[in-house]
Amino acid sequence: MKKLLILGCVAVLVSGCASSYKPNSMFGGFDETMLSPDTFRISVGGNAFTSGGRVQDFALLRAAELSIQNQCPYFVVLDQENRVKTSRYISPSTTSTNASANMYGNSIYGQANTTYSGGTISNIEKPITAIVVQCFKENPSHVKAFDAVWLEQSLKAKYKIQQ
Repeated sequence: MKKLLILGCVAVLVSGCASSYKPNSMFGGFDETMLSPDTFRISVGGNAFTSGGRVQDFALLRAAELSIQNQCPYFVVLDQENRVKTSRYISPSTTSTNASANMYGNSIYGQANTTYSGGTISNIEKPITAIVVQCFKENPSHVKAFDAVWLEQSLKAKYKIQQ
């Protein structure tokens, strides 16, 4: 139990607080799949300290990067799914008893105090966003498209991500 608690503390320290922008790992991150030459599915998962808005922004940032890498200055979000993965953590429980005894004449008087701690249940919620995007070489007139270069610069500035 003590090893599990230490491992949990180390994991929190290593991961910082909110998920950072990076490929998927056990602490969150992004993942993408190319569905066609101009269409991608992007998934971003956060840790328990990450907001839903942050993972949505990171999905849009990854979409902008992929669009630019494919020489497409525009992209459209075709589908989006936002959800929360919930898990439970039950803290270890402990019992501690302190006893004392006093002797008066031929009689023994005793007292015992028992303390219980731990065993609490905590819900851990991790936001997940998945989007499907299509990239365009020209600004499509039939739908509102994102400007990939502008959006990439804006989101990197917002989250202080190095260019």
